Amino acid sequence: MKKSFLLFPLIGFLFACGGETENSTQKQSQITEVDTVFHLDSTNVEQPVSYEIDLEALFAKVQYNNQDIADIDSAYIAETSEEAMDYALSGDEARMLISNVAEGNLCENNTYQVDYFLQFDSLKAIGKYQDYLDSLDIGMMAHSEAYAIQIMNLTEDSKLFVWAVDYGTYEACPYGYGTTIYGSLFTDDIFKNTVLIGDISGGADAPYWGSTLITSTISADKITYYELQEEGGEEENEEGEYVEVVSSTEHEHTAEIVDGFFKITHSTYEN
Repeated sequence: MKKSFLLFPLIGFLFACGGETENSTQKQSQITEVDTVFHLDSTNVEQPVSYEIDLEALFAKVQYNNQDIADIDSAYIAETSEEAMDYALSGDEARMLISNVAEGNLCENNTYQVDYFLQFDSLKAIGKYQDYLDSLDIGMMAHSEAYAIQIMNLTEDSKLFVWAVDYGTYEACPYGYGTTIYGSLFTDDIFKNTVLIGDISGGADAPYWGSTLITSTISADKITYYELQEEGGEEENEEGEYVEVVSSTEHEHTAEIVDGFFKITHSTYEN
């Protein structure tokens, strides 16, 4: 399972997230009602969410017009974050896309980034985000933005809506950062579920650091992943000298479309 190198507490701000997007009556609109557990701080708050999403407007937010299937590598991840805010997702759009995530540690352990985005989105809506920033202390999350990247046509009827969350903590030690890429499956313009498809993240608390890279190769009905976790720091050797020690762990995963939904069919986390 993916290691959480740092914990990012959001202290003192408990608030309700809800609301509806109005006037979405176009042909490519989808009304989705879900009951979600929204993670606020360390407390689970049961919160039914009802919202209406204009899929035509959502799909129009993508950065790249190219709809061909692409590999998600480190260069792809780095390039997508440069002008993220021109393609920003709304809170309701992110809630829908994260409302059904493929089961398994690979995906389920990588939704906290979206939780922070939703919390900050709600703080901004009530004019409290700057108050939160003014209260920041070391290790606390400072920003989290969600944005659209690309639509990949998998088959004639199915597409992968590619989007990301870019996040980072208060710039002090310890600190953390990352860009996480998600793929949301739509069949006949009906949302099915979401899988993780890429990640670059890391953090440090001197003299120790850690990083994660997840890349993927995407085909019409399968995603294959490569994951590299690295961590290091200075340790004293027998001569009393401090030397850099680095260790790494590799993982492989597979997600396949089964009965119309993405499912993690193989993961070395479980081995």
